Amino acid sequence: MRLLGAVGGGDVVNVLIDGVEDPSPPVRLAAIRALGQIRHAASIEPLIALLGAASQMSKRNLAQALVSFGPDIHPFLIRILQDGLSNTESVAGEPHHLSTIIEVLALSGDIEAMPEIRLALQSTHMEVRIAAFKAIALLHIPLTSKEIIRGLKDEQWPVRAQAATVAGKIRADGVLDQLGE
Repeated sequence: MRLLGAVGGGDVVNVLIDGVEDPSPPVRLAAIRALGQIRHAASIEPLIALLGAASQMSKRNLAQALVSFGPDIHPFLIRILQDGLSNTESVAGEPHHLSTIIEVLALSGDIEAMPEIRLALQSTHMEVRIAAFKAIALLHIPLTSKEIIRGLKDEQWPVRAQAATVAGKIRADGVLDQLGE
């Protein structure tokens, strides 16, 4: 699979796309990495389709493969994020999908996704809120005191931990004073 990724070409892309559905995890991982190396447009949708069913290791490899496509993929990812946040019943609205897409946008340094990432803070899914706070910390997205306080008072401790990280990174002066209110 790695050799196929180095070679590229339309037929190779189709073989690799089939490889991402192989029953063997090592074959799937190799196919994902190879598609990230080739960066062929036809492989974007199959890679994104894998997000919901991916293991943690595959998810990291999928994120890296998608990041390798660069800024050309960002509008597509932002559209999927918007759809997923507004329609949580769809496949795009699954927490694994949303959190990985947020991670890819953050790793890519895409500040254009700032409104959607801030909107993800209101998700009903803890995993999505955590991903949003991680992205905000990475991208240094400015938040209101109200948004930070909501995160610091979240019922789930992992969200509170990420909100605290954001508060420290963006130097959220005045938030501590408001926490007591």
